[in-house]
Amino acid sequence: MTTADSRASAPGSAEPVVPTAAGTVRGRLEGGLAVFRGVPFAEPPVGDARFAAPRPVRAWDGTRDAFAFGPPPPRRRGSRAAPPCWTRPRATTG
Repeated sequence: MTTADSRASAPGSAEPVVPTAAGTVRGRLEGGLAVFRGVPFAEPPVGDARFAAPRPVRAWDGTRDAFAFGPPPPRRRGSRAAPPCWTRPRATTG
């Protein structure tokens, strides 16, 4: 599990830096909140790990920028996006 301590960087820093269990990450301040995007929480599910339980992410050296999400997962050509998981209420009579 990745955990962070928001007290790790200087108060008011434009780029908050926090230690996690796997390494240090650098985020951004947006609207008064420290935002960290794309921080890995597990190893990628490839090969033998495809349908297995998640494996903890390997630790890294240095500071990892967490400014943007990673790329979306691949899809088959011609496949459409999944429909929304919600439906609008419908008026009924009777």
